[in-house]
Amino acid sequence: MNKTKKQLREEEQHEKSKQHYAALKAMQDALRARLFGWVREDIEGFRQTGGPTAYDLQMVCTYSTDLAYSEGGLVQERDEDLSVEDRERKAKIERKIARTVVVFSFLPGGYTFHGEHFDGWAATKQEVGIGQA
Repeated sequence: MNKTKKQLREEEQHEKSKQHYAALKAMQDALRARLFGWVREDIEGFRQTGGPTAYDLQMVCTYSTDLAYSEGGLVQERDEDLSVEDRERKAKIERKIARTVVVFSFLPGGYTFHGEHFDGWAATKQEVGIGQA
């Protein structure tokens, strides 16, 4: 059966969409792994010092403005496509996101972020960030 030009274009567009989705998914997975690694490390650090202070909570609350107006979508860009300055800004944004999750994890009941539950007051390091919400 011969395919029409329209069918061939649609198949080509569909294949490009699948490739784009796969690349985006890989970037999101890498970002998630990076953020969750920082979160787990920072939770342990805060636990060793008695948890976050009122100042820490105040600081992460100010991050919402920074994150809301942060060069739309910068975090989702591939590092190799960014200038050095943009990579540095992206890294700062990612750290702010991680720090916010960490501080919120010490609130009563912990904090769930992207389907992962974090409890800063967990009894052992192995329990930190373990378990789905």
